[in-house]
Amino acid sequence: TTTLTVAKAQTTADANYNCVIAPASPDDTRVITTTVSLNVFRVDPVTPVKVTTTVDQTLTCKIGDLTTVVTVTWKDKDDNPITSGQSEYTVVQGSVDPSTKIQESILTITLNTLKSLGSRTVTYKCAAQSTQYPDSEISEDKRRRG
Repeated sequence: TTTLTVAKAQTTADANYNCVIAPASPDDTRVITTTVSLNVFRVDPVTPVKVTTTVDQTLTCKIGDLTTVVTVTWKDKDDNPITSGQSEYTVVQGSVDPSTKIQESILTITLNTLKSLGSRTVTYKCAAQSTQYPDSEISEDKRRRG
């Protein structure tokens, strides 16, 4: 198996790379060329918001330029991964809207969790990872203050 690794600085847009496999023997004249597509997506930064602690709150992570669903990871104020089913949170991965190429993942934070935070500023983070290429790196965390 051959792996194509592209430097982070070169992954700002979709691109196609040609993988050329040359014969190991001079007697073999076959050359095989395969196109490898690099699909890049973006995770939109969000503006800090002030929220009330009297009702559950939702935060939305928007991932754009998608053709397939990505896996979205949320992290809490202590940088711990949040999974749906934890009593304090609900996570909806979302799906790609074909007309906008945007996937919206929603994190719902319960009223009790918000009350326990008091009046301090808290930051939640989201990041995305390709499901098409699961060995690819996860995106940088994008912050959402609540």
